[in-house]
Amino acid sequence: MKFIYRMTFVLLVLLSAAGCRHRVENGRSFFEQGLEEMAEGNLPVAYRQFLRAASLFDESGDSIGSFEAKSHLGLLCCMIGQKEEGYEFIKSVPYFHVKQEGNYSSQYYWRMKAYYAFVLDRDYQGAAFCIRKLLELDSLDYPDIPGYLYMDRANLAEMYLMTGQDGKARKIIEHLEANPLEDDIYLSQTYYIHALLLARQGLMDSACMFARRSIKYSVMYDASENAANALKIMMARDSMAGDMASYIDRRDSYDSVMNRMRGGEISRHIAVIKEQNKFDLSLREAQRRHREKNLWLGGLLVAIVATSVIIFLLYKQNRLKLTSETAERMRLDQEIEYKRLENELLALKMSQTQNELVKQRLDNANAIRSLASVNDKKKTKTRLEMLEVTLNTEHASFIRDMEKSFPQLTHNDVLILGFMRMGMNPQEIASVLGISVDSFQKARYRLRKKLSIDTMAALDNFVSGYSGT
Repeated sequence: MKFIYRMTFVLLVLLSAAGCRHRVENGRSFFEQGLEEMAEGNLPVAYRQFLRAASLFDESGDSIGSFEAKSHLGLLCCMIGQKEEGYEFIKSVPYFHVKQEGNYSSQYYWRMKAYYAFVLDRDYQGAAFCIRKLLELDSLDYPDIPGYLYMDRANLAEMYLMTGQDGKARKIIEHLEANPLEDDIYLSQTYYIHALLLARQGLMDSACMFARRSIKYSVMYDASENAANALKIMMARDSMAGDMASYIDRRDSYDSVMNRMRGGEISRHIAVIKEQNKFDLSLREAQRRHREKNLWLGGLLVAIVATSVIIFLLYKQNRLKLTSETAERMRLDQEIEYKRLENELLALKMSQTQNELVKQRLDNANAIRSLASVNDKKKTKTRLEMLEVTLNTEHASFIRDMEKSFPQLTHNDVLILGFMRMGMNPQEIASVLGISVDSFQKARYRLRKKLSIDTMAALDNFVSGYSGT
């Protein structure tokens, strides 16, 4: 029976483990597919793959897998114009340090958390904190890729600028501009920040010079947001100088950049909606298959449990029947044994009683003859009858002990002791002996002296408590 239980338990564990392993492997598979689609620029498809991976990781309780998928979703949602959704993904998971070639989940987490704090919450202090964490990660995991450090330092400079720490911002961008890299994508943002610092000082011509440099690198690396910010600085200078022709030209350029950004976001958003629909359809199909699988597994488990219960009940029934039969046989055997013992005890008791009666009769007869032969003065019928009453089996033994242990005692002394042992009071004893109570008291006093007993109470205790020598 224990074997059946163990096999059922093992089967349940194996089925559960197989299901969990299947979900984890599927989650990892979707995540890897998302990385491939993201590398090829298929952002909506990558979004769908990461979303499916996150769902499967959550089902299996894989916290690290969920962190990886949602960190990538936070980045993708920013790129496809769904910032609020991306921020929710980032906020829904705790941070994990993931160090794996080609996997930038930890970096994306801090980068996007800083971005969303900056753009959506306007929490520049919080954004600066996230960027500092990102710089620590860059130094730890990517020391051979200085481009990450430069880009994130430029982001930190912008946070300092937004929080009024112009000195710290200037120090960072001057270092970046003085130590250029071949991969100079960061200069789009660096020159924009430099232009903004100069504009705050009222040096609009110099600010426009750095703004034009920012636009150059923004066009080169498709950094439309930096280009739009740089154009706004140049438009402010044209407005202050009253150069309306230049202002209108730059306004057209600004509108073109913004329209292009909005158009790209709209296109990506439409593509995401299509991919989301595909995702929902595939998810419903997966849920349907999962329900069917659960029903099948549930039916199998129910059958196993039902079979185990039936076998257990049959086993218990047989055990109860066998136990009942065994108990009945034991009860009958015990009854027979009890009867045999009762009969043996009864026979033994009857034999002992008969022997005691015979012995008692013999002892009484001998004691009576012995006392009668030495008691010449007491021959009345009444005294002889009282003597016979006194001389039962128990008191005959006491009298023999007295005669043997205390030879100085007379026959009357021994007889008085016997009557006292019977519990007779002085008047009764005096009457039986045919003497006065006063004479009995004197006789008892002499008896106490013969026995060397100090008090009458001690004599009574001696007689009643005597158990033989």
